[in-house]
Amino acid sequence: MALQYLHIGFDDTDSPRRGCTTYIAALIVEKLEKLGVEFTDYPNLVRLNPNVPWKTRGNGALCLRIRCNENVVDKVKEIVID
Repeated sequence: MALQYLHIGFDDTDSPRRGCTTYIAALIVEKLEKLGVEFTDYPNLVRLNPNVPWKTRGNGALCLRIRCNENVVDKVKEIVID
């Protein structure tokens, strides 16, 4: 089975009901760990332009880098999009 390298970036997930982007990242990491993917780096917190008037409170984005078998790529997508 071939390995796939995936770079997952996300932002603008803040909401009073679901939490901030870093909290969403923590939930995604937990689910991906249960799926058995390998993280190839620490999660990267990307600080965005502080002068943008429509920024969120934390003003950050996240990137997760993983390696997984190609047969779980669709499940990874499902976890991230959910």
